[in-house]
Amino acid sequence: MAALRLAALAAHLQPSLTSSQSAANPHIHDLNPAYFLPRAAAIEPSAPAILHCDRSNTTISRTYSELAERARRVSVFLLRNYAPGTKIGILSSNTPMFLECLYGIAGSGLTQASFNYRLSAKEIRDVLEISGVTAVFVDIEFLPIVQQAAGELATPIELIVDLDSEDPKDLREFRAAGHLNLVFSEIISSLSTDTTPWDSLHYEDQPEDSLLALAFTSGTTGKPKAVEYTHRGMYLAAMANIIEAELNRSSSGCRYLWTLPMFHAGGWSFPYAVTAVRGLHICLRRIDYDLVWRYLNAGPGKSATHYNAAPTVNLQICEHPSAKRVPEPVMVTVAASPPSPALFKKMVSLNLLPVHTYGMTETYGPISRGYILSEWASESEEQQFKKMARQGHGFLTSRKLRVVKQKSEYSNNPDSLEDVARNGSEIGEVVFQGNICMKGYHNDEEATKKVWDGGWLHSGDLAVVHPDGAIEILDRGKDIIISGGENISSVAVENVLSAHPAILEVAVIGIPDEKFGEKPKAIIILRPEAKSTDPATLTRDLIAFARKHLGGFQVPKDYSFVEDLPKTSTGKIRKKELREA
Repeated sequence: MAALRLAALAAHLQPSLTSSQSAANPHIHDLNPAYFLPRAAAIEPSAPAILHCDRSNTTISRTYSELAERARRVSVFLLRNYAPGTKIGILSSNTPMFLECLYGIAGSGLTQASFNYRLSAKEIRDVLEISGVTAVFVDIEFLPIVQQAAGELATPIELIVDLDSEDPKDLREFRAAGHLNLVFSEIISSLSTDTTPWDSLHYEDQPEDSLLALAFTSGTTGKPKAVEYTHRGMYLAAMANIIEAELNRSSSGCRYLWTLPMFHAGGWSFPYAVTAVRGLHICLRRIDYDLVWRYLNAGPGKSATHYNAAPTVNLQICEHPSAKRVPEPVMVTVAASPPSPALFKKMVSLNLLPVHTYGMTETYGPISRGYILSEWASESEEQQFKKMARQGHGFLTSRKLRVVKQKSEYSNNPDSLEDVARNGSEIGEVVFQGNICMKGYHNDEEATKKVWDGGWLHSGDLAVVHPDGAIEILDRGKDIIISGGENISSVAVENVLSAHPAILEVAVIGIPDEKFGEKPKAIIILRPEAKSTDPATLTRDLIAFARKHLGGFQVPKDYSFVEDLPKTSTGKIRKKELREA
């Protein structure tokens, strides 16, 4: 079946595809991040684009010329087989196929939706249904679960399988097992004689405000939502991250290590940002900390120069037995949840320089940065790291972030939003507006209207604004602890406790209390050397330590010591699960 279809595809590739439309105004053009790949290949075709160890343990290296050619063939395949407006899914870990399909789908003018491969079959069924995809490019590792999920849908979905292997026997075994699916490598090879140029594809035809991709929220507060990304938004998010993550910083080029899942918030726009600077994508099927450190210590001109990761992932990198100070600085974009000053101190000691950003899926990932200022040099080290942990100011391509009080709920009136004082103590909600905010939630007008109340995108994050204009996140609205009428920031308590030498990782939650309504409880992973300490003795020590830095009502009196904390696929601690437990 698959072979017949591929033969038919190859037979009718002669008609030319729709040519690009010229802009009505010649001094402007619609922004589309798909342009970054053919541009990179035209400038530096032999530059290394991909480094990857596949499932057959073969090292794959591809140049920008090769990456662009493979993505172009994906575009041709899609244009010949799927109608305009079709949505195409990707379910894969960080492999070359993921990158090739991102550009191939964008080049064809279709819409891409990428899914979290760590979801259950029921959750995958939900996102398939919400997105309305017609076909899914799927890594063979996740084929069984997506087959189960797709089998429960009313409308059939075509599954195109990537074996992520250069070994021919893997393809033979796949076919011998009776699989009739189209195979990604066969599609690529079947189009080897096609000469359709990039410039005749549809990426230049797309209005910049049209739909590029769907990204899914984590669903930690309910059913996930599909966030709409536009061509313009992704282009400007990528441009911002080139600057803010300092992708041009290294004189020997950008070598970006894919520790962040590509499916998460459009990979924070880095599939496009790294390509725009003709950087090397070092792909990882999974986070293997031994391998991470091998890439960080690969030597001059070979070591990774940049990576992105949540605080919990950075903590594991810093605590790994192979961790040692790297000779050249590595720029590390840190986001997903508020980091502690103690983590930043440890990272800096290893020459892993934090680029502290803040954002959400609805803002293409990062939208603000905590800038490190030279004027802090006269302050204590503790104060400097504390300031580094703030979420800072909006990106260059964003509008200024606001922290507001809402005078009337869901009025859709901009005048209902009032800025908090710039005193570092008055609490409000962070809201966004501008270029790198989502267009809306796909097919969910009610949720879109609610989150855009007053013309600003509401984050649900509670923060303060300091006198220098930098914002600092205190908590998610649902995680704030109200004890005896006082607000307690779980993040602030975690930042204090994380500096204790016995603590590896900590989560603070509110638990019921008869007298005060709620009280803080700390759930702790201990460092190996502290695990033999008597829990009662350790609890007394932690309470005394916290009292040196916190008000009495903020100090947890209740402690649990655990081996692990529940986390999302991107490293956020699932506090809802901890509260339910």
